[in-house]
Amino acid sequence: MEAYNCEDLKKDILLPDKKIINDEVEKELHSHYENTGIEPIDFIMANKYSFNQGNIIKYIHRVGKKAGEEKKDIIKIIDYALLTAYEKGIEVGEQELHKTINNRIEWIAKRK
Repeated sequence: MEAYNCEDLKKDILLPDKKIINDEVEKELHSHYENTGIEPIDFIMANKYSFNQGNIIKYIHRVGKKAGEEKKDIIKIIDYALLTAYEKGIEVGEQELHKTINNRIEWIAKRK
């Protein structure tokens, strides 16, 4: 399989007579990033973030913008944060996580 770079994809020069992703599908794929100033991928690449760090940014950026996915997005942020810690050699213990989560849940409950 032939490799393509991001700029090729952006310019739609892949197979000029056949678009791999048509404009309607492209709009649907990125509709939750409209009117945000910068797409997460541009920010992630400009700052050379890792895959895990990039996914944290992506999911934070889209929370509340993709109907029905809000809870899953929050869980993904937590998961990628843990993977980032692992990737960077930062030990995050189960007790620390439970304490932090429980403290935050209590904090939220007091404000309801």
